[in-house]
Amino acid sequence: MIVHVAGADGGAAMLEGLVRDVPEAARKLMKAFWPGPLTLLLPRTAAVPDAVTAGRPLVGVRMPAHRWRWS
Repeated sequence: MIVHVAGADGGAAMLEGLVRDVPEAARKLMKAFWPGPLTLLLPRTAAVPDAVTAGRPLVGVRMPAHRWRWS
């Protein structure tokens, strides 16, 4: 399951609660392709339930380019 993030800060505040670490390479991709169709797999925090990740250590995160993101 993909978790969508949003915010004027590029989703940074939401990511803090969802992922343990955002590598520099991921930050560069986020800057270049977010908002947009890029999904990144990042190490999750305990705040992300096993049901979201099927018990795996990574969570998929994306910032869609849809207009609801700006609401």
